[in-house]
Amino acid sequence: MTTENVFSTLATHMLEGIMFHDQVCQIYMFLGMYGYAALHEKQFIEESCNYRDLVYYYNTRHNKLLRQGEINAKDIIPTSWYEYSQHDVSPPTKQQTVKETFDKWIAWEKGTKKLLENMYSELMVLGEVADAQEISVYLDKVDKELEQAEEEELKLKTVAYDLIYIAENQ
Repeated sequence: MTTENVFSTLATHMLEGIMFHDQVCQIYMFLGMYGYAALHEKQFIEESCNYRDLVYYYNTRHNKLLRQGEINAKDIIPTSWYEYSQHDVSPPTKQQTVKETFDKWIAWEKGTKKLLENMYSELMVLGEVADAQEISVYLDKVDKELEQAEEEELKLKTVAYDLIYIAENQ
């Protein structure tokens, strides 16, 4: 793998992550869970900035434009939801959706962490230590986000995804 491949892979994954947080934010807004929506909106903004930083870093350090690969957008929002209003969502559906979105969020961040670790290793093998150090910054951010998501999920599991608890958290 080349340095360009590493950065291209990461840039593409970052764009997919931005799209992921956008969709989860929309789900929580639709469910009236504005605290969780704000959490994902914050991640959307932070990860957009991280993407810009990565592209800028590559452009200024390698003096090249960074190609993105094919974006594989994940449809997090169920298609059928576009036919309903907020008033149509039942409490059990809300509970199930919170559980599913937290599971998807944690899975996404674990996959991102693994990808960053692999790309860091690739850069070290290539002898691109400074580039690897740049990637380690994103790895640290993802690790902290994953810790936050897992901590909140543990609290939710402890109360069996109780809607009163969830509402009070908003």
